[in-house]
Amino acid sequence: MPNGLVTASYIGATVLFILALGGLSHQETARRGNLYGMLGMGIALVATILGVVTDNYDILIGALLVGGTRRPRAGATSTGCSAWGSRSSRRSSASSPTTTAF
Repeated sequence: MPNGLVTASYIGATVLFILALGGLSHQETARRGNLYGMLGMGIALVATILGVVTDNYDILIGALLVGGTRRPRAGATSTGCSAWGSRSSRRSSASSPTTTAF
């Protein structure tokens, strides 16, 4: 892939990342923002793999295999951090004091 095309791909990916940040700032446009972010990352990945990484495909494939084989532990939270606690450990709104206005 020629250097000019790689550079143009990176500029396009950058624009899509900026649009993704703008789209994620509002709930109504969050889906579109996610789409822009995914497209930008896909373009950047393809440009990097086809344009920049020419001599080290074996290292790239090895890293993809190692990174893609990790499976989540049983009982792991979706964020990967159990420090937040479970929902059952939080106080419910029924047990908190309330103020009633007359």
